[in-house]
Amino acid sequence: MIKPQPYRWTFGTLVLIALAAVAGYLRLPSFAVTLALIAVIAILLTYDEWTVYLKQRAAKPKHEPPTTIPDFPAQTKRPNR
Repeated sequence: MIKPQPYRWTFGTLVLIALAAVAGYLRLPSFAVTLALIAVIAILLTYDEWTVYLKQRAAKPKHEPPTTIPDFPAQTKRPNR
């Protein structure tokens, strides 16, 4: 199973949003719209990564204490032979 990496997806999505904002500021509308549409898709994929990550994290088995060892009879010294 592939390990989900939501932090990388979040960082990548934020980078795409920043690039779309810079393209909009520089008055490059075609680049801004294209990057914004890609960012919307990345947001959906990031949401999916986070849901998978949280489900897997919740499904991990909890630590169970080891079984208790029954009490052994008291140890006594062996008689000298």
